Amino acid sequence: MTATTPHEIQRSTISPIQWETWKNFIYTSSHILAAADSDLQHSKDPAITMSLSDFDVLATLKSAPDHALPMAELRATVLVTTSGFSRSIRRLIERKWIVKIQSETDRRCYSLQLTSAGLNALACVRDRHHALVSQSFMDVFSDEEMATLSTLLKKLSTHLHELDS
Repeated sequence: MTATTPHEIQRSTISPIQWETWKNFIYTSSHILAAADSDLQHSKDPAITMSLSDFDVLATLKSAPDHALPMAELRATVLVTTSGFSRSIRRLIERKWIVKIQSETDRRCYSLQLTSAGLNALACVRDRHHALVSQSFMDVFSDEEMATLSTLLKKLSTHLHELDS
């Protein structure tokens, strides 16, 4: 199968099971993401409230070597629009949860690094966030079902990457 650009997409017939699957995918993913975002933004401790986008940035940086990534690499890995990414970065810098570091080799490039305050904020919300994700997503499936779903989602992810390239 060859990848198509949005301009090359042809109209096709969608079967009832395909349409039902699509609707279920959209509903469940948007419902889980909205619940996770709402939970993070309505923390009992206002000092650690954050958006799901903020959490995604912090968690991604925590997993990176030295808790730092070039901005372009971080932007490519988090699930947020370009404007949402800029707002999230600005908020996280203002809260001193991340710092912006200019490249020594290319003064036009910057990296973002998680601070100890950012690590602390992430630690404060991580268990609650993981519990919500487990309750609304992971606990629904057996290990075998989760393995099947993981395989299917990896296949979809690979397909989407091929369409983008």
